[in-house]
Amino acid sequence: IVWAGEGIALFGVVQDRVRAAIAAGRDPQAQPLDVHVDDSGFRAWARGAAAVAIQASMERMRSGRG
Repeated sequence: IVWAGEGIALFGVVQDRVRAAIAAGRDPQAQPLDVHVDDSGFRAWARGAAAVAIQASMERMRSGRG
């Protein structure tokens, strides 16, 4: 899991609760998830969001739903 975005600095305040919620919702036998906090800023987050949006649009066009 990669956490990123404008308010990522708040993750430090709530990370114990977030990690506990993730663990509570998973099978106890499951492999642990890697959690990475990307504090590179809004621009990097926005580039990633744009890439995901472009991919989704291309998939819809290929499937004839777009």
